[in-house]
Formats: sequence, C-alpha cells, structure tokens
Amino acid sequence: MQKSALAYLALAVLSSAAAAQTVIENPAKPSSRNAGRVVSLKEEMRIEDTGEGFFFKAPRGIRVSPKGDIFKI
Repeated sequence: MQKSALAYLALAVLSSAAAAQTVIENPAKPSSRNAGRVVSLKEEMRIEDTGEGFFFKAPRGIRVSPKGDIFKI
C-alpha cells in the first residue's frame, strides 16, 4: 500500500513538472526598433451606470449603429 502511494506521489510530481511552463527571459536590448514606444489612448465612448434604472444585464450581443447608438440584441 505504501509503495503504491509513493509511486502515485512520484507520478504526480513528475507529471506536474512536465506540464510546467518554460520561463522566457527578455533580452537587455529589445530586437524591435519600436520597443519602448508609448501608445496614447483616446476615449471614443463611455457607458456609465447612473443608478436610474437603466443598465445592461448580461451584456451580450451589443451592437453600435453608425450614428453611435448602442443596442443590445
């Protein structure tokens, strides 16, 4: 009984080590010419919860019209 428990433990340890991810080290000097660039974000639209009874419940199937109206289908 103890041998089989020890065998299962060894199998669990070995299988978890085999499934582990490889660590990737980033180089000191990036290979890309654009490395370190800053991307500025621009707000296009905002959905706010005003607490006045309007909300999206489970928002799936959201569509935006060419005029900017938002619909839940």
